[in-house]
Amino acid sequence: WINTPIGKMFDGDNRNAWTLIVDTQNFKGPLAFMLPEYWEEEGKWQDNAGNYHPAEDFGNVGMNTGGWAFEFSTIPILGHQKAEGRFVRIPKLEMSINKGTDKTLLMTGFKSWDDANLYNDVEQVLAGRTTNLQEENLMRSNAGIKHECDGDHEFSVSLAAEGRGYFMGGMLQTRQDGGECVAQIEWDFDSDGVDCTASDKCKFKETFQLTDLTIERPSATSDFEVTFGSMVPLDDAVPELDSRDFSNDYHPDVPPQYERSTGTICGAPPADNILYCVQSREGDWLGYRWYEFSEQPGLQRLNLGSTEKAWLQARINRLHTAMQPTAPLNEWLKPPSSGLPPLVEVDENYIVTPPAGLEIGYVPIVVYQGMNEPEGCGMSTTPSPTISKAPTMPPVSTEQPTSEPTEFCQDVPGFRFLGFGCNFLPGLRCLLFQRVRTNCPNTCGNC
Repeated sequence: WINTPIGKMFDGDNRNAWTLIVDTQNFKGPLAFMLPEYWEEEGKWQDNAGNYHPAEDFGNVGMNTGGWAFEFSTIPILGHQKAEGRFVRIPKLEMSINKGTDKTLLMTGFKSWDDANLYNDVEQVLAGRTTNLQEENLMRSNAGIKHECDGDHEFSVSLAAEGRGYFMGGMLQTRQDGGECVAQIEWDFDSDGVDCTASDKCKFKETFQLTDLTIERPSATSDFEVTFGSMVPLDDAVPELDSRDFSNDYHPDVPPQYERSTGTICGAPPADNILYCVQSREGDWLGYRWYEFSEQPGLQRLNLGSTEKAWLQARINRLHTAMQPTAPLNEWLKPPSSGLPPLVEVDENYIVTPPAGLEIGYVPIVVYQGMNEPEGCGMSTTPSPTISKAPTMPPVSTEQPTSEPTEFCQDVPGFRFLGFGCNFLPGLRCLLFQRVRTNCPNTCGNC
């Protein structure tokens, strides 16, 4: 995440638009940004007059690079009591390992960059001062500030249930290696808690028996012996647990799919009303439609006027045009000097090509995700609007946004989709952030 001028909404807008830049085998470049407006309310307290405090937030102050953490956090668990004892089951969990090693690299190449390494060059293109975006000069490997580890640390990868812990076969390590701060998991392939027989992943055990703490005194003259409760992994399944489903037990009221494929989202009309559909490698389906960048649903809560929209759209058109020759491999983020294994690949079904006429200035927005193919794939229920040509740069706007919107239209809080160049990632928006919030109004989708 780094501040870029992509999210500027008006001339002179100096707020921070924290932008997600990715680097994979088959997709590279900026992907999305957070609206500064999101931080104006999120995480703050409101006084009796309706004012939010404190005034400072991530949208208007700098950000320091601090520590990081890795955890599974809370995961669902199913339990069953039998005469033989108590048994629990966790969901299927596995982690990729770097091929040919016993390690999983989590993070490396910790760096920060100032405006001279990215922001200024991108703004030159957005503002129309140049059409040449020299991506090789952005976030260069020999620029920026490299962050070193604060000492060497090692912790076990463990599972805990009802106060009982279990070693899951890996050690979480943070250390300097080859000039870089490296965070990784080193696996014990002989551990009972993990199965690493596959060449590219380690799979955790799913079923355990819980044993209780016992205190025994073998004889009147001996000391007490304390045996702490533990989780004993089982190779055999427990039928009473295998017959139960996690989603039904834990989320019976959550619909099994994200469905916004009918009607408009937050009143935003798509540029092409055809419902495009793709199926992922894992089997789930995505349905998406193409929107002009300034008309995408996530921006509707700003109530931008026509002049503001034209100003924003012209900037994005210029950036799309400059990035198109190398899309979808716009290598803004450069790899660290050493220690980086082969990058992951994005599911190729998620890298989509826009329809003719929508190559510049348009983005795909997911309106459906579920295990079944959505109805109406490849069909248009209403006539598509006329596709507009790239507007020229309008004069500096003096138009002010209208009053506060009556709807808080944010399918994903503050998360705006970019979709640069000829190829896009419509899946990331729902897959990673689908349930960030579940209390959004029905008119704005199930988040």
